[in-house]
Amino acid sequence: MGTNDVVLAFEKLFTSKQEFLEHNFKACNLFRKTAENVPLNFKRASEMLGCCLYPEQPYKHFEENPKWELAAKAGAVNKNISMVCGGKGSGKSTFLRYYVNWQISYNDGPILVIDLDPGQCEFTIAGSISATVVLETEPLLGPNFTHLKKPNIMLNIGMISAMDNPKRYLNAVDQLIAECKDNDFMSSIPWIVNTMGMCNALGLKFITYIIQRIQPTLLLQIELQNTKKNFPYHLTIQKVEELYEQYKYDRLFANLPRQNELSYTHVVTEAVTFRTNTNSDSTSLAARDQRYLNFLSYFGQIADYSSSLLNVTPYSVSLHDLYIATNIRINRDSITKVLNGKVVALCKHTDKTAKVFTLTDKPLLCYGHGLIRGIENDILYVITPVSAKCLSSINTILYADWMPELRGQEKFLPEGTMVPYRMLSQYDQRQLISAPRRRFNPIQLLKMSRHK
Repeated sequence: MGTNDVVLAFEKLFTSKQEFLEHNFKACNLFRKTAENVPLNFKRASEMLGCCLYPEQPYKHFEENPKWELAAKAGAVNKNISMVCGGKGSGKSTFLRYYVNWQISYNDGPILVIDLDPGQCEFTIAGSISATVVLETEPLLGPNFTHLKKPNIMLNIGMISAMDNPKRYLNAVDQLIAECKDNDFMSSIPWIVNTMGMCNALGLKFITYIIQRIQPTLLLQIELQNTKKNFPYHLTIQKVEELYEQYKYDRLFANLPRQNELSYTHVVTEAVTFRTNTNSDSTSLAARDQRYLNFLSYFGQIADYSSSLLNVTPYSVSLHDLYIATNIRINRDSITKVLNGKVVALCKHTDKTAKVFTLTDKPLLCYGHGLIRGIENDILYVITPVSAKCLSSINTILYADWMPELRGQEKFLPEGTMVPYRMLSQYDQRQLISAPRRRFNPIQLLKMSRHK
């Protein structure tokens, strides 16, 4: 061997969470890679390890964007606040992981990740915005489902699209930023802020509000080749100030205090993160599948891949000791039927309201999520990875109609066991499990009328 030679020892990855995901996620093959287009001398090793080994760089590979490195270097100072924005599929999440890994490697210290995208969260399952301190020993080496963790602050807004209740979303942003700035440790380390991919008229209001509220020192704007998916303007300081003057009398901006004058470095870059043989900016998984994968990964922390979640010992609590929040109006008499078998957020509620209430414009402080295993004699049985210490602070469960059901667990039950509201014999209860249509889409209506 020469002085520049290297010996690599590979071992096949095996974890209970990985096996649980592989057994329960059917949208695609996550971990078993077929050794296609692999040279014969690497094929056997590739098949044994379940990966693809190439003697040369494959055509599809990650290529560092020079502007990303400039942005990362600019953010390598204490109290720096970096922010990334762009349309859906532009590579914001990829840049976020790159930026975090660069900072903890070269800056040798923790970084605060503020995630303002409730639809595709980086460290939590969907429906929340959060602030998470990432330590220098915790690099982000995969997609979000591989590094879920408990955020330092998590606010549940009960929705995955801020369009459903813009006021609640911005109230949550205000509360989250205020708590981070008031925390001595969080305010002393670099920040990276991830935003939504909404670039329409409402999205422009959101990004203007967030920039004014956060006061970043660096703004990276990623643009796609499809200009319809980008913001209509470059978000320079001058442009954001103009937009603020245009929006400041809007009801969404009513509670935004006048901030200091903006002062940030604005960097615009193209959305080129992978070299491929196409110019497509689409992801391999649909957004709903990515969210479902996060749900499975979250509950996979407590599941044995060879059995099921149904074998996990649940916690029990009296319904009389809990508030029940919903994102839609539900008849109080039907609430237990709706909750049974559903995933719920475990939250803390401080306002004086009825025991069963619909979310208003205020978010809820969230500690995690749980699966309702059953309800009997007003006793609720819940499975959750949340620690017993945190459970003592929870007084509210939040049900959202968009949360998916964890499918496939019925196969572990004895043959003939009836699963409530999931089987054909319960078809007469279908109104309790069907999410109501809450949005009116005039464009879709026009398309339907033309076909007629």
